[in-house]
Amino acid sequence: MPTPELLRELAQAEWRAFGSPRDSHKLERADLRSRPDLFFVRKKDNPSQIYVVKARSASTWECLRCGTRTRAARVERPAPEGSFSLFASRSPSYEIVPFCPVCEKEPRSYESAPPLRFQH
Repeated sequence: MPTPELLRELAQAEWRAFGSPRDSHKLERADLRSRPDLFFVRKKDNPSQIYVVKARSASTWECLRCGTRTRAARVERPAPEGSFSLFASRSPSYEIVPFCPVCEKEPRSYESAPPLRFQH
């Protein structure tokens, strides 16, 4: 469990873009002077869900809330607006989205991209 001091420091931290700018699930990163051994990552659309990352390895991510090791889901990235064509075939692109298996639902492709609707 995070201490009130850590939560206060994170609330005042400067969060900056992290990961690929093409990703639909935008991530933000904060570095704290008090914790140079760690950095913190959150989803821009869910800023209360924060992950702790050990700066040395950067391969171990844990949920700040419950301490569970974070998992990753491979999620289809939605096509950019205006790029859909009925005649052009394009292979889908994917992104890796972190999630806590205890505190969050596993992300799915259909949750990140609304279904296409055709009007007659």
